[in-house]
Amino acid sequence: MNTPKNNPSTSSRELLLAAQEGDLAAQEALLELHLPSLRAFVRLRSDPALRARESATDILQSTCREVLQHLDQLEYRSEAALRGWLHTVTLNKIREKRRYHFAERRRPDCEVDDAQLSQLVGAYGALESPSQGIMQAELIERMEQAFDQLSPDHREVITLSRIARLSQAEIATRMDRNVESVRKLLARALVKLSALLDG
Repeated sequence: MNTPKNNPSTSSRELLLAAQEGDLAAQEALLELHLPSLRAFVRLRSDPALRARESATDILQSTCREVLQHLDQLEYRSEAALRGWLHTVTLNKIREKRRYHFAERRRPDCEVDDAQLSQLVGAYGALESPSQGIMQAELIERMEQAFDQLSPDHREVITLSRIARLSQAEIATRMDRNVESVRKLLARALVKLSALLDG
């Protein structure tokens, strides 16, 4: 299937329509298009206890299955709306896995391969100044440790803004705030994150 490479919204729209018609290649391509940001979202929104019990890959695989099961219910409105829906499904899956593991005390493998590390660095790069030049593994470790120290509101506003790339108006709706308070919250959260990384 040929889709425009330079226009993600057109690509997502066409992929979604084809995926809804049962095109397996389109389903795979649609998921692959959004996988890097979803993987970063999973790792940053999972707390240390969950990361110790469930790999990001397992959560993503479960998320992708659920996305595919509900594709027929989705109407493409915009790229941001699609990203918002995907990240909502992912967040719900994180919460479901947390409930499951705290009840069952399971311990799946938590290994991350080199390709996944590269994807995480690419997504985490939206939160980090390139001039700091942190090596891949160190960047991932430091970013996740810093996120673990942020408040829930700070984690939420940063991941929705920088990872899910939602507008401040969309974030305001999701967080039940006004746009100005989201703008201020995001600014404070990024200052706090920067301080934790620098420290």
